[in-house]
Amino acid sequence: MNAKICIIISAILVLLAGCAGAPQLQAGYDPATLRFDGEQAYEILEEFVTTYPYRASGQPNNLLAAEWLQGQFSQNGWDCQID
Repeated sequence: MNAKICIIISAILVLLAGCAGAPQLQAGYDPATLRFDGEQAYEILEEFVTTYPYRASGQPNNLLAAEWLQGQFSQNGWDCQID
């Protein structure tokens, strides 16, 4: 009888532990700055593909396109390197 009670109590404790609330996370950024603008994204894409066509590996536009992307990322405060 003692073993059954220990198993039941253990099961109850495991189930209760799963009912604990999740911790509240604090955002370290302003969520309003993450808004996606589809029209602006399309304009950026259109500029990229028309300025740098034929970007296959080894083609002259490949490096130019990578440098353009690096410049765009740097303007947004991202640190990146061309590999």
